[in-house]
Amino acid sequence: MSCKQAKQKKAIGMLYEDSTTISLLENCHNKHLYFLGTHHLGTKKYYDSIKLTIDSLHVLGYTLYYEGIFDDTKSKGFLERRMIIKKYVEIMGNLFNISQKYESIAQKMDSIISQPKAEFFINDSLDINADVSVSQIVEFYEETYGNVNEDITKQKKYKSIRNNIVKDFREKNLVKKIINSKHDKIVILFGSNHKKNLTKLLNRSCK
Repeated sequence: MSCKQAKQKKAIGMLYEDSTTISLLENCHNKHLYFLGTHHLGTKKYYDSIKLTIDSLHVLGYTLYYEGIFDDTKSKGFLERRMIIKKYVEIMGNLFNISQKYESIAQKMDSIISQPKAEFFINDSLDINADVSVSQIVEFYEETYGNVNEDITKQKKYKSIRNNIVKDFREKNLVKKIINSKHDKIVILFGSNHKKNLTKLLNRSCK
């Protein structure tokens, strides 16, 4: 079995887990931080396990900081909104329809569903979307890499640029929100692949 095949087998195995794991994140900011890693596809029991864990932490006074790039352009004028959305799609692809992609995959796999929407996990009066917005992504791209154009996906560095936005930019934003937050007890619900760099960034913020 090749290394690639082994990774694929491990990834498929993870989809059939019926419970989640929770990790304590050590930090120097006097915050009680728990990390709940999740993924886009899983069993119903898996997502129920995440919800049960969050509900239990809510009772203990924890606030949920959850993942989800959000559209902040709805209050803008039609032309301005269309321009921002167009730039966003050029940078990131049409992530607004990503749930349809995972639904399609889930339908082909026994006992697997796509991750429920954030509303399934959150308490509206308590919890916070700690991700970045559509406008923030466009602004970050243009400040860092220049104007958005229709040829950006053909650039040699596009893959690393997109990865920088999907991971590093969003993780730095999350760390900033945690540090500046009035909340001392936080449970973070983000994709499992964010944990490693998030831990590094938290440690680096102490130096």
